[in-house]
Amino acid sequence: RRGVPLDHVAACHGWVDTDRGRGLVFDRIGYEPGASAASVNLERAIATRLIRESEIRAALLELRRYLQRHRILWSDENPKNICVTTHPSLRFVIVDGLGGRQALNLKYRVLKSVPILARLYTSLKVTRMFQRVDTLLERASTA
Repeated sequence: RRGVPLDHVAACHGWVDTDRGRGLVFDRIGYEPGASAASVNLERAIATRLIRESEIRAALLELRRYLQRHRILWSDENPKNICVTTHPSLRFVIVDGLGGRQALNLKYRVLKSVPILARLYTSLKVTRMFQRVDTLLERASTA
């Protein structure tokens, strides 16, 4: 709606009814173009050492800049909510956890209307993500 490029966010195509209830349909984020394998989330990429630590940190910094530049609120900074893709180059794509948890969430509405608060909130969330990634990298290096 706001003309934000979808470089780091999966495109949402709306609600559908499934055999498990209502759900949102998003673009599938593949690790490689044309790959038929399942998407690779950040937690799995770290555990399997699919990408180097320096690449992870650079991609997280780019994700932080993107979120702040476009005032996107990230409410659930879980590594499982980020898919890794190499098309056209290595980047992280958020597939879940954006915006407010409820349609009339007061905190979300305040953050959206006060840009400095939105930037601070996003910065905090990305800092927490870096901490979670540090823990995952430490676990992967001792495994």
